[in-house]
This record gives sequence, C-alpha cells and structure tokens, in this order.
Amino acid sequence: MSTNLSSSRLRVPRFAEEAVERARLTVVPPLSGRPPTAPFIILVMAILVSGVLGLLAFNTSMQDKAFETTRLQAKADALKAKRQRLALELSALRDPQALASRAKRMGMVPPPAPAFLSLKDGTVKGDAQPAVGGAGIQINQNPSKKPPALNPKPIVVKVPASSSMDLSGTPQTAQEVPAAPQDGATEAVSP
Repeated sequence: MSTNLSSSRLRVPRFAEEAVERARLTVVPPLSGRPPTAPFIILVMAILVSGVLGLLAFNTSMQDKAFETTRLQAKADALKAKRQRLALELSALRDPQALASRAKRMGMVPPPAPAFLSLKDGTVKGDAQPAVGGAGIQINQNPSKKPPALNPKPIVVKVPASSSMDLSGTPQTAQEVPAAPQDGATEAVSP
C-alpha cells in the first residue's frame, strides 16, 4: 500500500504540472490590425439620422394637418354664418307684410270676396267677383299708443320765497324745484 501511496504522490505533481502548463496564458499574436469599428459607427449614425429625419417628417406632416384643420374650420364657420344670413333673408322674404307690400308694388290687389275651388269635384264655393284697382287692405299696422302710466306728466313744485340767507350771505329767492316721482313713475323734469 505504501507503493500505491508514493506513486499517487508522484502522479499528482505531474498531473498538476501538466494542468499548469495547459492553463498558462500565452500572448496571441494580433490580427491584421484593430477590429473594424467603421461599420458599427456607420450603422449607429444611419439609425440616428433616419430617426431624426423620420421625426422631422412626422412633425411636418402634423403641422400640415393642423393648418388644414384650421383652414377647414374657418371655412365651416364662414359657411355657417352665410347659412344663418340666408335663413334670415328668407324669413324676411316670407314675411306676410313684406309679401303683401311687394304684391301691391306689382299692382296686385286682393279680391273683395274670394271664391274657393274644390279639387275633388270641381265646384266653386263662394261668389267670385273681380278685383277692382285701387281697392286694397291696409298692410302696415297703426302704431300703438302708450298707456298713460308709461308717459306721466312731470310734477313741478314751486317753493315760496323766504328771507333765509345761504352760506355766502346772499338772499335766496323762489325757484322751481321738481318733486320726487310718485308710484314708480319716471323722474320728474321742470319745464
């Protein structure tokens, strides 16, 4: 057993020496120069440039769309205002008084007694009489009168002369002073 032990001791250093020899680092001769970095730099620059150009194109497109939206909104507002103006003009043209006034200017007169034609059986209901020129109806209404409560007469109060003196030492004389309004009437004015 001693021989086995001594032989194993001898093998261990030899085994260790072989492992150390295999594990030693050696200098590798350099390749034909530095590794190529130019393709990597070109790739990174291409990615950056394409990203910036893409962002610029996106922002330009968004600005164009914003201008187009603003222009279309202004056009829609103008068309809406024109529609409202035309609706007001149409309602003014459809006004019965304006229509009667235009008919009167064209020489049209209303008939004194209108007749009605029944479309079902073709009969005429009423006594049709021809219209006479110069005959007409009043188109415009008479102006309405204001009630007296809305147009009160001013109330003037005369103050009798007194012998009192004002602060400057001059005697005061009688003068007309308007009275305070009564019952919610408008402010009084002296004539």
